[in-house]
Amino acid sequence: MCKVNADWGLLLLMYLMCSWNRIFRLCKLAYVGQTSRSLKIQFQGHIRYIRSNNPQLAFALHILQNQHEYGHMNNIMTLLKPLSSPNTLIPYEQYYIQALYRADKLIPEQYPGETNPLFQTVINPQPPHTT
Repeated sequence: MCKVNADWGLLLLMYLMCSWNRIFRLCKLAYVGQTSRSLKIQFQGHIRYIRSNNPQLAFALHILQNQHEYGHMNNIMTLLKPLSSPNTLIPYEQYYIQALYRADKLIPEQYPGETNPLFQTVINPQPPHTT
């Protein structure tokens, strides 16, 4: 269990999946985000942006631009990692974003500008060189 610091709360990395599904076409791309709020409150915030046609968040932009659908929180939202230190939040978030990007599972609205070679080494390790 992750300890909660009273000064900044519990930090969460979350994963939202587009649930758009039509005959022969399926989206299933993902968004990675961070929050210090509960997953339910964070999910409601994303849905509020979608319902008000406000594309300020990458997930809302993806749903609105592509006329995709979103599902129930229990079906499309996953806690990736609870974190007890704010210093690890951005590195973990960037790691998950790059891992999904390399696997072609990240929504285009969240594509990283550059790939980090350190993360690439962890995501796609090279076999040891033998002589």
